[in-house]
Amino acid sequence: MADKDALAATAAALRVLAHPDRLQLVMIIRQGRFCVGDLADTCGIRASATSEHLRLMETSGLLKKEREGQKIYYSASHPLITGAVDVILSSFEGITGLRQ
Repeated sequence: MADKDALAATAAALRVLAHPDRLQLVMIIRQGRFCVGDLADTCGIRASATSEHLRLMETSGLLKKEREGQKIYYSASHPLITGAVDVILSSFEGITGLRQ
């Protein structure tokens, strides 16, 4: 069984992911690394909101960023991050009666 610190860190990461836009961003980022503008366009989210979502996920350790010139590219900090999101999404797929 995981210790309290590990459980707290996992709960914190899940709280960060608990937003539809962030889940969508992770689903795209699992395909590679992307800059804010490309992610914003793909998701249909304002660039400023996309940047804030990415900042939260990067600060929490879910994503990593790399600067190339004036662009910052985001990618998953570990392949297990995107795998975990896949499991979460597939686990809830088709379940009726969930409240929004």
